[in-house]
Amino acid sequence: LFSTVTMAQRLSVLGIEMGTSIEKAEKILNERYGEFNVYRTGNIKLSVYDALVGGSEFASIVLEFQCARYGNATYTYLCDVEIKKNFSEYSSAKSMFNTWEGKLTAKYNIEDIQEYKNNGGVHNDIVIYYKEGLMLVLSYGESKGGDMFWYVHVNYHENFVDDSNDY
Repeated sequence: LFSTVTMAQRLSVLGIEMGTSIEKAEKILNERYGEFNVYRTGNIKLSVYDALVGGSEFASIVLEFQCARYGNATYTYLCDVEIKKNFSEYSSAKSMFNTWEGKLTAKYNIEDIQEYKNNGGVHNDIVIYYKEGLMLVLSYGESKGGDMFWYVHVNYHENFVDDSNDY
């Protein structure tokens, strides 16, 4: 009964609870998005591109896993999910940010809101931290291709493997 209560309190993203193994998470994503749309990098990462989440289309979803080795067995735990979309216009990014702020604030408790001056934009970056281990970010920055965009990120994080595990 105690473990059931504990499991019910874990964050769940895309129907996948934090702490889930990479194999189970991959199966759920394959069922949701199709196996040819889910990309796996060893035991540490799953990626999906141009995916619908909570009624919004995001450019990428990246799930990262912590690994722990016990004897000859390796266990993986979903510890970080980043959902991201870029925009060339601030107004479009701010609109999506506001939509997700409403969705997340209805479900989670705000811990802190911070604004940061960014380099090059007239609008500040905004980060909303939630007590449950997630954050919503509106930021301005350079893409891998060198272009400047506004980004909306939703990030969920929970540690499962302590720093003493050297795997």
